[in-house]
Amino acid sequence: VLRFEANQVGAVYGKGGETIRRIQDRTGAFVEINDKGKKGSDIVVCNIMGDPDAVKEAKGMVLKAIEGEIELKAGEVMEKLELDVGAPAVIGRGGSKIRELEKLFGVRLVVKSGTGLCRIVGRKDDVEKAKKEIITIVEPLLEEKRIKEEADRLAEQAATTSDTGAWGGTVDDGDGW
Repeated sequence: VLRFEANQVGAVYGKGGETIRRIQDRTGAFVEINDKGKKGSDIVVCNIMGDPDAVKEAKGMVLKAIEGEIELKAGEVMEKLELDVGAPAVIGRGGSKIRELEKLFGVRLVVKSGTGLCRIVGRKDDVEKAKKEIITIVEPLLEEKRIKEEADRLAEQAATTSDTGAWGGTVDDGDGW
């Protein structure tokens, strides 16, 4: 029995159930995820049944799926991108943007919103095209973050030097100059 967060169920099922089927086919164990538990619960229960060796191997594969480890197929490459504040824009509402990008470019995307790390898997040319598109989505958000950080830094700097003028004198010395 494994317990993990409900938002990780998709990683275990995989696109169209591909991951969970592969785990079951490769190990011979039966993997069942009870995500219909208590309403509002953030934890799901995963039962793995079979002979002890199969259960152990399946458990390891489920944990790897949860951690976002991706198994490359023949001819596939993987690129990693740091999305930072752009992760939600790449994920989209309910994963809609990820699905759109996967369909458009024929790649698999794994985005960990907590870390901002994105993995793109597929044929080299498809991965490059997807990477360029993701960068066009994320770059304006990263630039906006840089501008805000610079503005905050300058505001903080101005606040610490606000009692002196450009020539080193006090800004308000009482004579109006």
